[in-house]
Amino acid sequence: MMKLFNLTLVFVLLLSSCSTAQQKTDKTIDFEHAQFIDVRTPSEFKNGTFENAKNIPLSELKERLDEVSKDQQTVVFCRSGSRSSRAIQLLKNAGYENIINGVNSRQLQSLKEKQQP
Repeated sequence: MMKLFNLTLVFVLLLSSCSTAQQKTDKTIDFEHAQFIDVRTPSEFKNGTFENAKNIPLSELKERLDEVSKDQQTVVFCRSGSRSSRAIQLLKNAGYENIINGVNSRQLQSLKEKQQP
């Protein structure tokens, strides 16, 4: 019985962590003026990214905060939304306020197309 409970608990925790990473934002992205930060590795970045995105891997973000303007809307993304969620927390702790989790480049492209007239 305890084994079943533990297995159920692990399953619920996994589902909730995945849904958190995939959350959609209620903020509108200013595609004209926002800065887009791809927090994936350089090799992932080389395989394609969202237009005008800057590659700052999550592992380097804390040391490279001077490359991220606090005066612009900041949209961070990765492959699944997990690393970008961690990047958002790091940015918030550093005093950034206008931050959006774009989840991934496919999601960003879809949102951009929906916003275009």
